[in-house]
Amino acid sequence: MTLTSNVPTSTETRKYLRPDELATRWGVAIKTLAKWRCDASGPLYIKLSNGIVRYPLAEVEAFEVAAAQGMMR
Repeated sequence: MTLTSNVPTSTETRKYLRPDELATRWGVAIKTLAKWRCDASGPLYIKLSNGIVRYPLAEVEAFEVAAAQGMMR
């Protein structure tokens, strides 16, 4: 029996980005995102109990708008 997933794979339809996806989107290294998480200078993120990090797409987009307007937190 083969199971198929109905989970969208496009970043436009998903609600969370993996660090590698965000790094690609912004053209930065994954380690840069990790440093920003430590410095609390990047976009808001969630860390699951197993240590997996996800960036809510809405937070990423809000961060991009704030950066474009010079309103970084």
